[in-house]
Amino acid sequence: EPNLKPRLEEKFLLRYLRAKKYNIRKAYKSLMCYYYFKEKYDGIFTSLKPSQVKHVLDMNCVSLLPFRNRDGSSIGVVRMGNFDPSVASCEELIATCLICAEIGTDSEATIVCGSVCIMDMQGFTLRKMLHFSSINLLSLFVASLQVRTLFFHQPPVSFLRPLRR
Repeated sequence: EPNLKPRLEEKFLLRYLRAKKYNIRKAYKSLMCYYYFKEKYDGIFTSLKPSQVKHVLDMNCVSLLPFRNRDGSSIGVVRMGNFDPSVASCEELIATCLICAEIGTDSEATIVCGSVCIMDMQGFTLRKMLHFSSINLLSLFVASLQVRTLFFHQPPVSFLRPLRR
């Protein structure tokens, strides 16, 4: 990419290679999604500090577990049901996820073993979902993460019930 000014630290680039099991095309695609996301939403998601999203962290929506998976991978949990759109915007929630992902993937052990993300959808209602302005935004965010596996716990089929009537 001609205008791309990527981070060239070996540690940073290895995140993408290891997350995609050294498949260069997949790692490149994930890295491009990361930079596209950062460019497209510059100032909204990418320039925040953890202190600026403390109110989101206080909701216990996003956390990094203090222990590791059996394979050594770090574990991040996003509790969508804990998200309160009257306290924070969906952009702030995604920014918090990005900050935690950056912090969580910075250790040597995580770079080697990878990370997994559990999306706990319990309590994630249609009302909460409507605050997320774009499915494209969410899919781009997920594509830019350097996680090997994304697990969904309790997919929110309950918010589809009112639509059936």
